[in-house]
Order: sequence, then C-alpha cells, then structure tokens
Amino acid sequence: FDPVGEDDKQLAKTLKAKNAAALKDLKKNPFSSTLFVETDAALVAKRQALEALPEGTVAEVEAKRAAFAALSAETHTRRLWSAADLYTAAFLLPKSDPSLDYPDTAQLRALRENAALGQPTDETLARCTKVCSDAKALHWPLVFPRIFDRGGFDVVLANPPWDRIKIQAKEFFATRYPDISEAKNASQRNKLIAELAAGGPAERQLLADFNAAVAMSERTSAFVHAEDGHYPLTGVGDVNLYALFAELILQILSPDGRAGFVCPTGICTDNSTKEYFNKLVSDHRLESLYDFENRQKLFPSVDSRYKFALLTIGKCDNPDFAFFLLHPKALSDARRHFSLTAEEFDLINPNTHTAPVCRSGYDAELLKKICRKTGVLVKEGDEHHAEVNPWGVAYKTLFHMSNDSRLFAEAPGEDLYPLYEAKMMHIFDHRWATFSADGGEPSDCTAEQKSDPTFEPRPQYWVSKRATHIRLADIPTALFKAAKKGKLDEMRVAFANWVVTTFPGAAVTHADIIRQLCGDAFYDTLPKDWLAKKFMADVHEPITVDELEAIGNGGEVFFDELFERRSPKYLIGFRDITNATNSRTDIMSVFPLVGVGNTLPLLIPYQSGALVACYVADNSSVVHDWATRQKIGGVHLNMFYKSQLPNLPPSAYTETDIAHIVPRVLELTYTSHALKPWAKALGYTG
Repeated sequence: FDPVGEDDKQLAKTLKAKNAAALKDLKKNPFSSTLFVETDAALVAKRQALEALPEGTVAEVEAKRAAFAALSAETHTRRLWSAADLYTAAFLLPKSDPSLDYPDTAQLRALRENAALGQPTDETLARCTKVCSDAKALHWPLVFPRIFDRGGFDVVLANPPWDRIKIQAKEFFATRYPDISEAKNASQRNKLIAELAAGGPAERQLLADFNAAVAMSERTSAFVHAEDGHYPLTGVGDVNLYALFAELILQILSPDGRAGFVCPTGICTDNSTKEYFNKLVSDHRLESLYDFENRQKLFPSVDSRYKFALLTIGKCDNPDFAFFLLHPKALSDARRHFSLTAEEFDLINPNTHTAPVCRSGYDAELLKKICRKTGVLVKEGDEHHAEVNPWGVAYKTLFHMSNDSRLFAEAPGEDLYPLYEAKMMHIFDHRWATFSADGGEPSDCTAEQKSDPTFEPRPQYWVSKRATHIRLADIPTALFKAAKKGKLDEMRVAFANWVVTTFPGAAVTHADIIRQLCGDAFYDTLPKDWLAKKFMADVHEPITVDELEAIGNGGEVFFDELFERRSPKYLIGFRDITNATNSRTDIMSVFPLVGVGNTLPLLIPYQSGALVACYVADNSSVVHDWATRQKIGGVHLNMFYKSQLPNLPPSAYTETDIAHIVPRVLELTYTSHALKPWAKALGYTG
C-alpha cells in the first residue's frame, strides 16, 4: 500500500493503516490454508472427469473442447480464483480515487472463509479481475488443478525472459523519442521527459504512457518484493524476470520432477539470487550447471560477451559444473568439469555460498587450497559467529553517475573536486586516462604527461568539496543523513547525541555533558526533545575533546571543518566494471582526495599506511587476480565479490616483508605531488 506514481498519498496511508489492523488480527487467527498452493477439490474432480472424456471422433473432440472452455470459464468464477485476484490486485491497482473500495486482508479473509460480512463488492471484484487480466496474472494451482493435486509438474523446460522489472527511461524512449534516450546523463534525460508535458498531444500521450509503465513496473515490483509473498528467494533488489521464473519453476515442480532452463550465469554467482541457489544446493536439487560464453553466436541476437547457463534441476548430491564453454561439444572434455560439496561452497564463498566460475577441475582444486590458506577479505557474521574483518575495511560509493548527475559541474572551481571515474585509473596508476576539454571518451595519458609530477588527469565533471567530505567523513549515520539533506538543526541534534554517547560519564545529566563539553551557546540551539532513545555512534574513531573546541553554536563552518578533518587524505578504489576475460580483472589503485563516481567503489582499510601498502600490493598480485577470475560471474566486481576474495591478513606480514614491499609500492604509486599525503603515510617526506 505504499504510494506509487500518481497515487493519492493520504489514501495510500489510510489503506495501509486499515490493512495493518487486519494483518494484526490475522496473526491471531491465521488462514487454515495457504493461498498460493491450495487446490480446489471440486475443480480437481471436474478436471479429472474432463480428461477422461473420449476423443476418438471429431464430434468427441469438439465436445471435449467445449467442456474444457466451460470448465475454464467456471474456474474464473470460483471463490478461490477471486481470492487470488483480490490478493494480486491489492498490489496492482492504482490508489488514486478515495471514493472507490480497495481490496485488503480483511476482505480476502472474508472471501476465503465465505463470511456473511466484510466480503468485497461485485464492483471491487470486477476491478480486481480486470487489472489481473490486463497484467496476464496466472494462478497456477487453479489453471492446472490435477497437476498440483499430484504435487506439481514432472518436467519443466523453459527459456525465461531476461529483462528487469524496473523501467529504464533510456530503453523506453530509444525508438519512441531518441533525443531523450541519447541525453548526456540522467539529469538531462529527466529534464527532457518533464518537457513532454508542454508538448503537443503526441508528446503528452508519450509522457502518460511512460508514467503508466513506470507505475505498473513499481506495483509489480512491490508484488514480487512482498514480505512472505510469492518470491521469497528471488524477490530482492533490482529484480530480473529470469530469477522470478527460476523460482516459479522450483515451486511448480513435483518433489521428484526434473527441470531444465536457460538463464544468465548470474543465477549461481549473483548476490540477489544466492538464496535460490543455496536452496538448490542444500536440498540436493541442483543436478548440473553449464556456463557458456556467446562468442560463437549460439544466440545470434545476443552480445558475444554475454554469459548464459543451462541449469538442470533433479535430485543430486554432487552437482556437475563447467564454465566458459564456447560450444556444447566442449562438454565432452572431462577436464572442464568439477563438482563441489556444500562445505566447499562455504569455503570459497562463505558469505553468499554461491558458485565459483572455474575453467577446469584443476582450477577448482587450486582455488580451494588458496582459500584454505588465506581466508577471505571479510567473512560476514551471523547469529552464531561474529564478523571476521582483519583489515577493518569499510566500503563506500560517493556519487552515482546517473542519480547524482544534478550535482555535477562541467567546469572546475575553487570549491570543487575532480570527479574520478574508473576508466581514469589502473593498477598502481591514478593517471591512466584523461578527458579533453572538448568532452568525449578519455584518452590514455602520455608518457610526457606522466613524467610531469604536477600533471593531474582532467575529469569529465567536478563535484562539491563539501558534498564529498560529507560522504567520506568518519561520522555517525544520523549525522551523515542530516548533513546530506543540509538540515543544520538535525546536524546539531545528531552531533549532540554523538557527544553524550561518546562521553557518558562526563557529567551527571545529558544536558550537563553538552554544556560542559560543547558550551552553552551550542546547547541553546538544541530543541527540547533532542536526546534520542537510541543512537548508533557507528564510527571508526570516536569524537575527541579537541574536536569540540571550535564548536561555538555549531554553525555550518564548524561542521564543514569537521567533515573535512574526518575525511581520508588519500583514497583507495577499484574498478567496478570488469570481466574475467580481461587482461586484468581486479584493478585497484591509490589516488588523491577527490570526488568519485559509483563505478569506482572505495575501500578504506583502517590500518597503518605501511600495512595498507601491503594490502594494495597483495590485491594487485597475479595470484589475487587469478583468484578473482574464478569468482566473478558477470561484468561487475560488486562489493559482495570483493569481500569474498582471498587476501592475506595483516598478521601475515613480518617486518621484513613490510620493509621489502612498502618502498616498491611507494615508487609505483607516488608519481605526482597530489599523492603527498599517501607518501607521508608510508613514512616518506621527500
């Protein structure tokens, strides 16, 4: 019941509150059956009788066809079908007219239990039926009652769609209005879309079609993301349809059934599908997964770099894997195959329990040995185990190249930082490529430019120093959110709570703590209800008394200086866009304090500069890059991949090791004056 598109926000809020009360009552007295899988006994019997009808003559076939049509029409009028429509329509119907009745949990319950009161009106049911029909909703147990009465399908073969639910403006307008699709960035694209409202009838209709498509995609997304809904395994994140179909196949398959389908290889490697893949493995339902690259154009209309897989579901204790195949004939090469136990999945990818993408059985064995020796960068904790993060790393992304494009400037300024993109850096090199003043794609920096220690690459955009410091600073989340919104009053409240959390014994009362440490002038700016019941001081370094000296009344200048002081003086990042077939897969470098786009995620290890140099060297080694190739399944080195890559812990480095590594990393990275803070952190003052 969250508002979508042009939904009436107050109406949505009222409906949500009404439904919450019904859900509360439902928890006390739950349904006696499950909506998604229940079959109708009478419908099963009628379907059985239909299947038994003879079809030896043309007349008998025609009679059977007519009986089937009649039974199908009757199916749509049964109470269980109406209940399924009611549930689905609760997500899909626009909430824009307060005069209309809208389906909710109370109506669904009354309909299911055939109660005398509280059932939806015929008008409401008709609206629900229409929106479900328009969306082509299919209630599987009711369309195939005999099959579900026996436990599901014996065999399922499928080639599901590979599209995202979320409407992409660039794709939507590609053929309808190319000028919008070809806009320089999302900010300009959104501006052109808004201008359609002032156009002629065709432009206004196009805008209406776009808004309707966006709203329906958002409602569909709400349906698949519903808590305790139809897609508990794959209804997460930015959903792709293939993942939903994969879960549906598992739902409609009988316990002894088998299924085979074609889908992107991400089904076994991506974070968003890890729960589905884990269930296949833990339930011993995964029989095989064979990954192909499309370089030989097995699918002519699909990009040659795209990876897809043939996945087979059955009953199997040791599933068979093969990756980077170019043709089905390669499956006859026994060297390409390997299998893993559940424990080995946990060893290699302990956070997601997903599959590696090894090219051979030998590679799989070598990867297991490396992971046993080193462990991973970050092993996530659970209810039984604490997180293991020996480097103390934190991840950050600063500016999204599309969503934050409104913040970008196209010319340098005194209060602006360059906005670095991944394509501007390479291993040990923050001056790999530079943009020209004329725009376009960047070009490689020349040897002459690199020999000049004052040269820095030119970016495509620049961003505010203040906005950069806010995103980088080691400050509590509450203070970060307030600063990002530019709400000075909220910043003061968050800061005051940070202080009393850090210095709980500095005075008798919370008010006295603030007055004593921050002064009366600051305290007088706080509202009466400033003290939070719960406050997370989620920072690496707590606030110090020295940092409070310049607080005054907590004005913007104080906070700007605080954010800058608590920002790193140099950054470490890695390219997000990559591929296991590139010359290098995991590309990391050190670079100056600048703004950074989302294709260049930051990794901040809270260790001494010398140890950080060891980490950068390890991450840039051939062995590490080889291991990365065995784990990355697509073209993005996401943070869930990065956390599970093998890295030596800080304790592995002796003084001799450090003395050998640091000067070499320094020589490779300290190539311009802009990285002087990095050199200083490594003990070099030249």
